[in-house]
Amino acid sequence: MLVLYAVFIINMVHGNIVLQLCMIALFLIFFPWLITQGLRYQFLMTEINGIRFSFYASPLRAWWVMMGCPLLIVAAAITVFSFFTSSALSSGSYTAIFTMIGIGTLVLLLGVAIMQGVYAAQWFGMLVNNLQYGKLKFSGEFSMKKCIIIIVLSMLLFVPFIAIALYITIPAFFMLSQYAYAVGDNPEQLAMLMGPFYGKLIFSYLVYIVGAIICYIFAFVKLRNYFYSQLALEGDIRFSSTVTLGRVFWISITNFLLCSVTLFLAWPWAKVRFTRYLLENTYLHGDLSSLPLENHDQQPAKDPANLLARGLSFYPALF
Repeated sequence: MLVLYAVFIINMVHGNIVLQLCMIALFLIFFPWLITQGLRYQFLMTEINGIRFSFYASPLRAWWVMMGCPLLIVAAAITVFSFFTSSALSSGSYTAIFTMIGIGTLVLLLGVAIMQGVYAAQWFGMLVNNLQYGKLKFSGEFSMKKCIIIIVLSMLLFVPFIAIALYITIPAFFMLSQYAYAVGDNPEQLAMLMGPFYGKLIFSYLVYIVGAIICYIFAFVKLRNYFYSQLALEGDIRFSSTVTLGRVFWISITNFLLCSVTLFLAWPWAKVRFTRYLLENTYLHGDLSSLPLENHDQQPAKDPANLLARGLSFYPALF
């Protein structure tokens, strides 16, 4: 961390591109470790019935889960997409170009879905299987295939919204080009004719945004319910989540509208409202009081790097 800080100061003075690349490399190397240390501090500071939690993950495992594996999958998807694109452009046929670019785009989207599914499964596994309540360990097995399927389904759910947005905008763009050709160099007349075009463009953006929100909420709900169904604590304690797509969508939209009207002054209330709904639909199955609860003696580290990491705590969105 001291090396990263020194490179940052030198770069501020000299503005060297090599030092900037070094900073990016050091950030990519150390950021996952900072995240896990921040999580460790947050769990050590959390307790139920006087029993504290604990979390520790291997730095190499954390780097692979957060950086290495996602970057490798994305790089592979981009390589395949580039291959299809270059093959299409060298073919000289418009049909082949559109076909190959379409296939390459599908491969790229599939690569993104695989990356997100693998990332979610590995994140949950790293978090749960390194988490303790006192001296009792949490456990869970999370299927990459299941997570990838959920992500793919959420992306397929997004397709109709993209199709509607394109159905609105593409004819509008063709009409706009015809208007531009008809009026020639008269910008005032063109501006008058573009009035309906702006309305269609704004509406298509709204359709796209709503589709993106529904896509995200679908993945959130399905992954959260699956995550808690696989979660267990020593002593035959199980968990479950019963959040629903419709309710999460309603809370999210109304929270967003309320925050927009109040210039986000209502954000704390909206956050509490959403968190309360999640907690009210999270269940523990078993008798926690019957477990042989014993507190651990671990304490948070107080070195400068760990003190910095306390401000970088990052929880997966599903909690």
